Amino acid sequence: MPFDPHTTTWYDAPATEWLAAVPLGNGRLGAMAFGDPNVDRVQFNADTLWAGGHEDRTTPVAREYLDEVRELLFDDEVERAQALAEEKLMGDPLRLRPYQTFGDLFLEVAHEDVTDYRRELDLAAGVARARYDRDGTTHTREYFVSAPDDAIVVRLTTDGAVDVDATVGLHRARDAGSATDGDEVVLRGAVSDLPDDERGEGGWGMRFEARARVEAPGGDVERVAGEDAPGDAAAGLAVTGADAVTVVLTGFTSHEADDPTAACRDVLETLVDRPYGDVRRAHVADHRDLFERVTIDLGDPVDLPTDERLDRVAEGADDPHLAALYFQFGRYLLMGSSRPGTEPANLQGVWNREFSPSWNSGYTLNVNLEMNYWPAVQTNLAECADPLYDFVDDLRGPGREAAETHYGCEGFVAHHNSDLWRSVAPVDGARWGLWPMGAAWLSRLVWDHYEFTRDETYLRETAYPILRAASEFLLDFLVEHPEEDWLVTAPSMSPENAYVTEDGQEATITCAPTMDVQLVRDLFQHCASAAEILGVTDSVTADLVDARERLPPMQVGAHGQLQEWIEDYEEADPGHRHISHLYGLHPSDQITPRKTPALADAAEASLERRLDHGGGHTGWSAAWLVNQFARLEDGDRAREWVRTLLTDSTAPNLFDLHPPFQIDGNFGGTAGITEMLVGSHAGEIRLLPALPEAWAEGSVSGLRARGDFEVDVEWSEGTLDAATIRSDSGERCRVRADPEIAVETADGTPVATTREEEVVAFDTTAGAAYEVRPCG
Repeated sequence: MPFDPHTTTWYDAPATEWLAAVPLGNGRLGAMAFGDPNVDRVQFNADTLWAGGHEDRTTPVAREYLDEVRELLFDDEVERAQALAEEKLMGDPLRLRPYQTFGDLFLEVAHEDVTDYRRELDLAAGVARARYDRDGTTHTREYFVSAPDDAIVVRLTTDGAVDVDATVGLHRARDAGSATDGDEVVLRGAVSDLPDDERGEGGWGMRFEARARVEAPGGDVERVAGEDAPGDAAAGLAVTGADAVTVVLTGFTSHEADDPTAACRDVLETLVDRPYGDVRRAHVADHRDLFERVTIDLGDPVDLPTDERLDRVAEGADDPHLAALYFQFGRYLLMGSSRPGTEPANLQGVWNREFSPSWNSGYTLNVNLEMNYWPAVQTNLAECADPLYDFVDDLRGPGREAAETHYGCEGFVAHHNSDLWRSVAPVDGARWGLWPMGAAWLSRLVWDHYEFTRDETYLRETAYPILRAASEFLLDFLVEHPEEDWLVTAPSMSPENAYVTEDGQEATITCAPTMDVQLVRDLFQHCASAAEILGVTDSVTADLVDARERLPPMQVGAHGQLQEWIEDYEEADPGHRHISHLYGLHPSDQITPRKTPALADAAEASLERRLDHGGGHTGWSAAWLVNQFARLEDGDRAREWVRTLLTDSTAPNLFDLHPPFQIDGNFGGTAGITEMLVGSHAGEIRLLPALPEAWAEGSVSGLRARGDFEVDVEWSEGTLDAATIRSDSGERCRVRADPEIAVETADGTPVATTREEEVVAFDTTAGAAYEVRPCG
């Protein structure tokens, strides 16, 4: 069956580099399929295969020097404060360990001279395919990673009487060896970069094992080794004369299974005698159930390979469908790297080919992990965010210890980087790591899930305990400003930017950077709101309200910009990739063009100042700009940065490039396109708030809006044609759209509406759908 071109990436040559291979995943396992007819490669990962282990990085001495650092900051001795913080306030050890590749599956077929080659990835089905002709026979390979069956599956077939021959092997460049075990190839090892006194039994770190079972009906299978093994593998299984070859691969670590060998065998045992078609159908059904919740149409696809389409756009061609494909690719990646019960998507999702990837391929909490999950609930993948909420909940334990040890505070704290073991102490140096606001930012995503779903059980059991503990820390951490009647965070920083004082001192740490103030304001409001919904009344709730009133205001600086710091300092790097102080515009709604026009103008001035000095030069920062301009309702500028993402920061396989590969830009881009078409912040649903001229006609369906609504929109000639809003909780709905709109039920009955602050408002019934159309 041919793949739908609207949701398919395709190429006319095998991948010769990792960034051209196509990604597949089930949340726990990830795979990169190259599609080489000669020696094919499937590089694979498991989400818990990390170097290192749990290490207590808290440093009790930090608490002893906290007040001295604060006093130096308040006395404007910022360089001395920075130096003392570097020496005394950081965690130990100072570095986290990396997420690592699991290994490579090799399939040697020895087909060198082929024609009519095509390699494709069906985003809607979650299946990749490589197809080519050789000597009059069509050879096909299919690849997928099944969530129902927890395995990577590769199948080799032909369309004629020609048998299938292939040699299968597994390889890892270090810390592992390969062998065969009956009809299985085995890769077994242990991460070996722990210090000697911290290694586990046998002198190693985390143990891991992968097993690939080879099914070859009608064929002969024999063990091979050395030069006869495929690729770089030391051993393998050679198949000759088979009707088809199916390889089923899974892998586990000792972090998730006491016995990785037994865990692999259990998975493979459940698949014995299961027809390939049954396994494929189960996978596709599970995948489509998530993917097909949202559709988007910005025009027809250009009939060219995806990498050539990227090149055309870079040369100035218009290709609206490519933006729609990029949007769906982001949803596809989230489905493939974050499912209930797995680890959260890290800096590379679940796909990593290296032993020491950039920034450890870890969890960076000062924008990157949050950006990974911006599109989750909005694009109807709420359950894909479950691993994030589990992760934040896990942080509470070590976070309480760090809050007490480092700061003498109640509640829980997290800083800018974490890992598989939920590290929370400040790491990497004061210039980057002395930012105690990770729990606060993550809490916004935790609250947003309730905003979108109105799930009160979730609010009570998951969200409120997190919001409460994060608030308790900040209530204790805030201190009196020496000159103003303000409560301020100190020490902290505006990630990861430095400022210069009037007398030439340069530092990152400060008190009450603008982002901190915005984060605290959001957190305290959300925690107080949750308490009210749940009927919780106590002194802490009252303290939140009082403290929120004493936070510093957002301020406008000499350049007309929103100040990044409490003082109007000059930036050491005016074109810095981070725009942390614009959190208030997005993802928060503290700044909007209508309710706070002066601050919105200042936020726009900040954006222009950043861009005038070279900002937006990384993939994820360009993605954040899409969201920022969408919130400013400037569709053409938002589209400009979608285009920049595609031309400057996208690999041939559509992976985002920082560079190097960093998946947050993919997710941020998907979220930004969503914000352009449907917004739901500031208490109202906004239809086509930032529609660019180049997307004059189109449709989108299945997007989620705060208040537990689902929204479909159609438009032509740049104007709304119709929208359908489905109410799942029966809340009052407030809609802003241009032109003016009328509302009726699905059977055409007019709905009574009122005008509230230039929006149309109407009551809804849970489970009902409402049609919204322009008046006249």
